Amino acid sequence: MAFYTYTFWDAPGRKKKRIKNVLRQATYLLIFAAILIFGGTVSLFSMYVYILLGVMLFFTLLPLFSGKNDLETQATNIANDPENAIVFLPTTVTATPQSIQLQNELNTSIYNWAAFVKKAENTGYYFLFVNALQAIIIPKNAFQNKIDLQTFDTLLSKHLSFDVALKEAIDAGK
Repeated sequence: MAFYTYTFWDAPGRKKKRIKNVLRQATYLLIFAAILIFGGTVSLFSMYVYILLGVMLFFTLLPLFSGKNDLETQATNIANDPENAIVFLPTTVTATPQSIQLQNELNTSIYNWAAFVKKAENTGYYFLFVNALQAIIIPKNAFQNKIDLQTFDTLLSKHLSFDVALKEAIDAGK
């Protein structure tokens, strides 16, 4: 759930997109109100105008207050779907100077460091993105001790910081 809400709600840039969307909807609301009022359809002081604008404003602002909760509900539904059980199998992660290997009872996946396009983290998890929406999620509490965590941090800094910055600079220049 942490990845899902991070990707669709908390990630950098998402807040700006949410605000931009609400402002766009509010602009449509204002245009509609102006057409009603200045088009002579209804009086500026008509109670119907205020009720209509109030209802429309409520539905315009509602996603700002309920959006994250809706995303968490969607994430819970995804997690509880038996067809998604493979995602929640205990997985061993092995990081080497060449790659990261993930292994569970059903499969083994190996990612070269170059496969990652972005790294993000919060207090509890690392998110290693292989594209804009898919990431390997590694819980920080999965490390046996602080030395293992620091070693992993060193590998991330060595392999992702410059490579990711270079890819972003190249992509920005296109």
